[in-house]
Amino acid sequence: LQAAFRCPIEFDSDRCALVFRKSDLHRASSRGNPNMRQFLEQQLAQAESEWPGDLVQQVRYFIASNLIERRANLPHVASLAGLSTQSLQRRLAERGTTFAMILEQVRKQTADEYFRTARRPNLTELSHRLGYTDASAASRFLRQHMATGARALMAQTRTTRTPVRDTLNV
Repeated sequence: LQAAFRCPIEFDSDRCALVFRKSDLHRASSRGNPNMRQFLEQQLAQAESEWPGDLVQQVRYFIASNLIERRANLPHVASLAGLSTQSLQRRLAERGTTFAMILEQVRKQTADEYFRTARRPNLTELSHRLGYTDASAASRFLRQHMATGARALMAQTRTTRTPVRDTLNV
């Protein structure tokens, strides 16, 4: 692979990325496909139109997409948003919220979705989805923010298969 890409390849890295020099991106390709370019530009325009313009929605998206990897923390999300941690905190405060509040909301929504869709709810799996390293942290989260324990929620899910949204106050 190194011969094909003519660059070093790192295995077991913490991320998957292709890194290009900016100048390479502006260089014309002798084998360019105008139809493919048009298609890709349309796809990009559609993706940009669907991208949340609101900072709070962007932070929600970044948190949700990084929970499982346990990277839904302020420094990482600020980096993804292209801001310093202080700037992100200030801009969220201007909008009447905090990073911790958004993180809590995303975790509540994730728990609700999990209990609505899981065939056999499992505290270990839920803790993984919520970005916790152990089940006890997820259990504490459920008691604090859902006013009931994991066992009660799992039993409720198995018997009723109804959303627990009323408990979440989302």
